[in-house]
Amino acid sequence: MFFFKKRSQGLAASKALSRISGKAVRYVAERRGFDPVEKVIGREGVINVGDGRIVISCGKDTPLDRPIEELTFGELLSKNGATFTYSDGDERVTVTAYYVDYRK
Repeated sequence: MFFFKKRSQGLAASKALSRISGKAVRYVAERRGFDPVEKVIGREGVINVGDGRIVISCGKDTPLDRPIEELTFGELLSKNGATFTYSDGDERVTVTAYYVDYRK
């Protein structure tokens, strides 16, 4: 049998953050609780990572501005976006940012 050491979560998280930082966003959708319906809360923006916070800016709006410690995040399997999940009181909130596709 072979056993492998797991990579530290800090290293994996920092690599994921470096991949999504600065990505252009087509739109941002929000899902509250276990409701399957997504509501669009922002269009045409950018994901910024710095000072221990993740900020998604869409024009004058800021759909997401949270400390990294409060979030669980990851990229979609299609690599077309990223999800950010946090607790808002007793309710689970999932924010999905869909990237702008520059491939033609």
